Amino acid sequence: MFTLVLRAKADAKLSSALSLNRTVSPEAYDQNNENLGIALNYGLEAIADGYGMLQNTPNPFNGETQIGFKLPKATKATLSISDAKGALLYKVEGNYAKGNNQVTLKKEQLGASGVLYYTLETNDFTATKKMIILQ
Repeated sequence: MFTLVLRAKADAKLSSALSLNRTVSPEAYDQNNENLGIALNYGLEAIADGYGMLQNTPNPFNGETQIGFKLPKATKATLSISDAKGALLYKVEGNYAKGNNQVTLKKEQLGASGVLYYTLETNDFTATKKMIILQ
């Protein structure tokens, strides 16, 4: 996984100025060699049909952090945490309410430090963000 940091030279709407195309086919694969799909996220919150995932706070963190997300309807969701190599460190499944939800994680639950990735998955939505745990 990677992040692009861009600096604008003129006023423009980023979603109009930047897109993925087929000149170079964008692809990403998981540990089972299944295509994950690639999408652009414009902003701090990934929003699609009322879904959203916020950056964890605080970030970076040493003791505990909160991961917030928004659901357009009550549904089952899975939050998973992986290291930079893709190894699963933590997974929690639950039935979450419509609207804003939050999961609190302690450093001890993850058993790792450095850069980690968290992914929220429902039947209709998937988003991944990066977090940093201090030693």
